[in-house]
Amino acid sequence: MNKQKLILTDCDGVLFDWVLGFNAWMEGRGWNRLPDSQYHYTIDKWYNISHDHAMELVGTYNSSAAIGFLTPYLDSVEYVKKLHNEHGYKFVVVTAMGNDDYAAKLRERNLRQVFGDVFEDVIIVDLLSSKESILARYEPTIWIEDKPSNAEEGRRAGHRTYLFEHGHNSNMSTSDEITRVHTWKEVYESIVTEEQGIELIPAVVT
Repeated sequence: MNKQKLILTDCDGVLFDWVLGFNAWMEGRGWNRLPDSQYHYTIDKWYNISHDHAMELVGTYNSSAAIGFLTPYLDSVEYVKKLHNEHGYKFVVVTAMGNDDYAAKLRERNLRQVFGDVFEDVIIVDLLSSKESILARYEPTIWIEDKPSNAEEGRRAGHRTYLFEHGHNSNMSTSDEITRVHTWKEVYESIVTEEQGIELIPAVVT
């Protein structure tokens, strides 16, 4: 299906800083995040609330106008554009954020305003939905995620998979075949090195 050079990528925690936006939205409604909660994966642990309440809040946030004004995650803009402009990659976003049509349009507009015309497609699935069937549509390419279970789905579909590591997922195990990264610079250097067939030889200390 992908005759051109494609990179499949998640959105939140990879392209956009969803956590920063969500925290600000919650603070505006009187919720203060618990100290040291950045090491917990589930949002109920961030605010000491029930799982159901946490998912209700996430659903409300993802359906709000705030979802259309997220800021880029770290150095994502620089290296996404470099991969597109200098190496010819197009991006397919596969994001689980809910089923509100207006929020979906805001998400796509936000992506194109921040990153430019680098996207082949933006595919939005329901919150917590599996992405495996979508990832399986594409011939083996590159898949970038921050949720370990979704990273594993991409690996099983045959994609070379990168996991963006955050405090909340750093203690979650994944296959050794998945490359953990912290910045888009790391992703860029790995992709370009692989593309050019460069073998990195450790320096010899004399």
